[in-house]
Amino acid sequence: MEIIQFENFIKKIDWWYLKQYFTGRISLFRYYQNIFIKKFGAECQGKVLEIGADKSCSYNNYFPKANEYLHTNIIGDFDLIVDATNMFSIPDNSLDVIVCISVLEHIFEHDKAINEIERVLKPGGKLILTVPFGFPYHDDVDYWRFSRDYFTVAMEKFILHTVTNMGGRLSTIVNTLQRPCGKLTLRYFFYKLIGFIIAIIAIRSDVKDSFPLGYGIFAEKK
Repeated sequence: MEIIQFENFIKKIDWWYLKQYFTGRISLFRYYQNIFIKKFGAECQGKVLEIGADKSCSYNNYFPKANEYLHTNIIGDFDLIVDATNMFSIPDNSLDVIVCISVLEHIFEHDKAINEIERVLKPGGKLILTVPFGFPYHDDVDYWRFSRDYFTVAMEKFILHTVTNMGGRLSTIVNTLQRPCGKLTLRYFFYKLIGFIIAIIAIRSDVKDSFPLGYGIFAEKK
């Protein structure tokens, strides 16, 4: 299994992220996540389907070689209505790439979703998937947190090219103190200030450890 070193993410933290830390809507987790998607999206081509997508925050620009990019969901602005646990409208072995970004934790029957992803991907088809780990409860329902061990067992029908740690405990602290993103009140200012100071002083000393913000998976169907 190929492992991408965590330093690939740390060295990319720049002033753009810090400038919007207090009032912007981009968390450190999303910042890392975007770097991961952009890196592997550039390698993908053909027909791409994103699960749990919304066109307002589409990742299609990260897939310059895609012939088609479909947004699927059950609510919001999308191209197709698709239930990740039962993608009956999509034929077997018909997709080149599936993108699943911070969705799996919201699916109670996550094992069915993994099986459906495997079913609709072509042999050799690519999967880009991210999940949070050291991350607060979020959205209307939030069922699960997955460790890297889960993917080595649940994705036996895939070649796992990488299971990448997105940050370590310092990144997790910074991200937690930044929340809620896009909202700055007296109540949250003190916490955000501490997180900002840690981000400037300590975050480049972060290392890959047992408490990452999340994981990025780039896999290939066998």
